[in-house]
Amino acid sequence: MLTRGFARIPAQNLVNFGILPLEFMDPSDYDQIESGDMLVIENLREKIRQDRMSIENRNRGRTFEARHHLSACQKDVLLAGGAINWVRNRL
Repeated sequence: MLTRGFARIPAQNLVNFGILPLEFMDPSDYDQIESGDMLVIENLREKIRQDRMSIENRNRGRTFEARHHLSACQKDVLLAGGAINWVRNRL
């Protein structure tokens, strides 16, 4: 999910369900995306380990930067596909 910002608890809920909470580095980029645009993040699993990533809008031919504020544990949960998978893998 990509937005201008997240509150702490909703962001954690997304991670628990295996959804990456991303924020625009420049909030004005939000206005440059329209319904139906195809957004692409290359090598997503690798990029999750970093705090920033580039997102390509293939419909508009432009790229913008996004970030997340995930802890190391949250990254592990997300990469496992969510909290249920993460717990199951630890048993």
